[in-house]
Amino acid sequence: HPPRVMTEAGTDPFHPGTLFALPKDENWINAREVVRSVDGGLTWNSISNGLLGWPLRELMIDPITPNRLYVSAEGGGILAYDVQIPEPCVLSATALCIADGRFRVESLWRDFAGHSGVGHAVPLASDTGSFWFFDPDNLELFVKEIDGVSFNNAFWTFYGALSNVEFTLLATDTATGAQHGYFNRSAQFASRGDIESFPQEESLALPASAPAPSGTRLRPRTAPLRSANACVPNATTLCLADGRFAASVSWHDFAGRSGVGTPIVLTPDTGSFWFFDAGIHELAVKVIDGRGTNNAWWVFYGSLSNVEFELTVVDTETGDTWIRSNPSGTFASGGDIEAFPQLP
Repeated sequence: HPPRVMTEAGTDPFHPGTLFALPKDENWINAREVVRSVDGGLTWNSISNGLLGWPLRELMIDPITPNRLYVSAEGGGILAYDVQIPEPCVLSATALCIADGRFRVESLWRDFAGHSGVGHAVPLASDTGSFWFFDPDNLELFVKEIDGVSFNNAFWTFYGALSNVEFTLLATDTATGAQHGYFNRSAQFASRGDIESFPQEESLALPASAPAPSGTRLRPRTAPLRSANACVPNATTLCLADGRFAASVSWHDFAGRSGVGTPIVLTPDTGSFWFFDAGIHELAVKVIDGRGTNNAWWVFYGSLSNVEFELTVVDTETGDTWIRSNPSGTFASGGDIEAFPQLP
């Protein structure tokens, strides 16, 4: 065969070694297939099923859901199709494997100064994980996958952010290769529940998850010296910022039942609560020392549930109280950088 020239190449933003391109032979004016490489361009495989052999001119990759391709076809307009290739989930420093390893979840971020990077994965439970962007003790984004097949024949994606930087969250169903991406604009706090993110076909076989090393784990730290009034953790109280702040939450569900959240300790600054089932994270909260910026302590929270709740944080040194209420049916995420202003 004559040599092939790759044109209109595009790169998967989550996996820089995965490339898509339109190859042309010397005697062709236009390409007639789309090819994919997972090794940085060393080898290529055709992924052109359904393109009907039309001459192709332009290729674009969806930056949020990168297995979705858009191709300009001569005489056929713009074609859009998803590349779905099943593969086992492999846990890594930047990828979560949740829902018993069926779903791979990854994230990218961009801060207010224009710096960008990859979220570092922190596994939390079988169906829940989180990411840190800047500091291992400062968790920024929580996500969980819920098996809702018995309800609407779909898996559900819930996430909540404790940061308002720009980020992209990508979930991949490794059983089918289907992907669903979510984008959060800069300066926006995101919390969402998508109960139709991964609709299922009947009798779908699950692939075995490949063995893999553990992802990034939370770092142990020596307990600091505490004042006499410091927070005392118990079955309903989460202690944050090395014990200075006490957080608690009460909830009220759609069936009229009510209760209090049970704390889950994550880092000295960050924790979460479960409401209904032990280990299933529903609300994450963190307290950040912002005194060097505006002489105040900051509170950030993000929910992975849309039930009614009231979050209370108390400064044990001053007795000051900060409260946020979430109405029923709302996914809440927010940050208050003046939650606890300090005296000069």
